[in-house]
Amino acid sequence: MSSAISKRCLEAFQTDDLYTIIGITAEEKDDLTDAKLKKAYHRKSMEWHPDRHADKHPEERVVATRKFQVVADAYRILGDPKMKAIYDAEGLVDDDNFVGSNDEVVNGQEEVPLYYIIEADGYELRQRISGTTAILVFDFKDPSKCYHFHHHGKGVYYCTKCQREKHNCNASVGEKSNGEQYIKMKNDHVCEPIDYYDDETVTITNFEEYKSENGQELFIFDGDDRTNFYQYYYLKTKNCYICSRCQNNGGKMTQAIINPKTGELEVETFHQCEPQPYIPKIREPNFLMSKTKRGNPQIVVFADKSKKNCYKFRWHKRSGFLCVKCSITGRILKQSKGKKFFQLYKQHKCDPVPYKSS
Repeated sequence: MSSAISKRCLEAFQTDDLYTIIGITAEEKDDLTDAKLKKAYHRKSMEWHPDRHADKHPEERVVATRKFQVVADAYRILGDPKMKAIYDAEGLVDDDNFVGSNDEVVNGQEEVPLYYIIEADGYELRQRISGTTAILVFDFKDPSKCYHFHHHGKGVYYCTKCQREKHNCNASVGEKSNGEQYIKMKNDHVCEPIDYYDDETVTITNFEEYKSENGQELFIFDGDDRTNFYQYYYLKTKNCYICSRCQNNGGKMTQAIINPKTGELEVETFHQCEPQPYIPKIREPNFLMSKTKRGNPQIVVFADKSKKNCYKFRWHKRSGFLCVKCSITGRILKQSKGKKFFQLYKQHKCDPVPYKSS
């Protein structure tokens, strides 16, 4: 009997070998675990996800969508022990062997539960370099996406993106009588899932650590030329550095920690943001610090060597210093060994004003 699934596989990948389609090698096939299968699936589904081909030619988008659907079929079959056993023995012969659904239907309608019980193949527990644990719960409709939960304390986890919307969608880890773990997740997300990501920790030396009025900061440079960087701030509750722009984007907050023994920096590699252009340090005498009549600090940054024009900054308790015209942020920073300097995080959107000495 001709198989429609086999036909779709051949049209999309020129093979109906599900292991090849999903990215499992012959060596991995002999020792395939659920975790390896799931990881391979997420890589392939992310590669062919329609959203990643949205800017391509219409024909290329159609091809990507077909491949994405075939990858999903491969995972559905290989991820089900019964279907996998039939496939390994007979191949894609009869489509009736590969139809199944775990959806529960009540009175002809899907039941919408208050909580979901997520089994082992529906989530990942991630150990963070700060020592905390995070949970990734895969989206039911699209397993190439997931919800990121951070540990809040006392066994409770909160969806990080939902919290950015001032909403607490919680989850917890449970254990069955046979010792298997599961996730109990509340069914009230107000956010959209993020792309699933592979995370790893690397050791780097291309960074600088500073102290500021607001605490400690870390600049991690994205290349030896130091044209771009990631800005981190120290979070006492986590005892590590957090990427500031990843946090603003919601979802995962990329962490970094300095090894006290080696002085090297251990960094999680996945970011939900892009590095920002690095603006060189502004050192004295290219800026002047004084006080207003009310006693608040203020800063003048000269626009050129002539010191005829300048940018004026006023003090802001939370942000540091703000340009009085375009409100970009600047801070006084200092390394452990070195003099203080003024650091901008974005280029000015305004023109300088004539400098008048007081």
